[in-house]
Amino acid sequence: MSWLSWFHPSVNPELKEQLERYEPVTPQLSTKDRRWVDAIRAKTVESNRNNITRTMAYWEYYNRNPEIHWALLAHMVSRNAGWNMTDLKGDWCSRLMKKLEGEEYFRFLERSNWLIFQDAYPQLLLYELSKQMDENLFHLLPTFHISKFMQVIWSDFWLQRDQQTITIALIINEQNYIQSRIVKNSLYAEPVFGDMKFLVEDWLDLCMILFPALVDGEPQLFGQQVESFPNLKKRIKLGKELYDLLFDRDVLPYVLEWSKRNPHTGSREVYWPGLFSSGLSENLNFPYENRIERCRVKKESPMIYSPKLMDVWADVDHQPPKREDWYETSEVVEALRPSESKVRRCEQEYCQVIQKMDLLVHAKQVVVDS
Repeated sequence: MSWLSWFHPSVNPELKEQLERYEPVTPQLSTKDRRWVDAIRAKTVESNRNNITRTMAYWEYYNRNPEIHWALLAHMVSRNAGWNMTDLKGDWCSRLMKKLEGEEYFRFLERSNWLIFQDAYPQLLLYELSKQMDENLFHLLPTFHISKFMQVIWSDFWLQRDQQTITIALIINEQNYIQSRIVKNSLYAEPVFGDMKFLVEDWLDLCMILFPALVDGEPQLFGQQVESFPNLKKRIKLGKELYDLLFDRDVLPYVLEWSKRNPHTGSREVYWPGLFSSGLSENLNFPYENRIERCRVKKESPMIYSPKLMDVWADVDHQPPKREDWYETSEVVEALRPSESKVRRCEQEYCQVIQKMDLLVHAKQVVVDS
């Protein structure tokens, strides 16, 4: 054993040993098993039609199974994904990107979120079914091509009920799952991180994951900056920090209250109705003039157009994903260490983002393809 191990002991040596010993076996399905598997697949397809249905599915699942913290985290991150998707048709991105560039970026976002859902949701439903049957049914996970890593983690969770470990494991799983299928896939990544690199970098520099909250009837924002999306370790770290932030006792009840009152539409007006509007603005046809002053729309200036998702993006027919396991070695267990975030409101920081975006669009607007 390295002397460093005394300072950085393994997170969970038992899990490590289980991963090293475990050999996945695709089960022979009984008639009852087949009925369950078919129902889970059908429910996953039905709920994975678009960002709106995915976001709602995560929310409803969390309300039925609040011990699965990842479902709420996924719901909030999915809201943010929807806002990013509609941004591409809104006042700002539609002026920064040409039509084809916006479509490529949407395809990148949609495919990423579709992939995560079609991998994660069957796991969630199988856990829910196991609860209902009072029986460990995770031997069925290989039927859904779930990673060996998660097969071991779910069985451990069934015994230990460690809510933090299962949440962080799902974060690790989802980010590894899209690494080869999206981030390292030239079909999706090259247009975004290659051809549009500088546009996307400008956008990501100003991008935040936002958790709107309702505190004593007043809206507030909590959140964190996004950086280095292609970097797997940094995405996992961000996911763990967002988890720590969302489930802080000074944040969670207020985010839940806001989410309960505000169904997801994809428009940013849902958390800042005085700044954003889903009503189509005729000003999209004219050069952009600075509109924001002290985080408010200037007098007699139009609000920032932020459309509802179903008004601007059609459902996508996706090709099945590659059936390969991202898991390689048990060392991945070390990533189960939690990460702490500073619990902070971010209205002022977000106001700076809004102000910078207003200036950036005015300075960099392009002629958009018709």
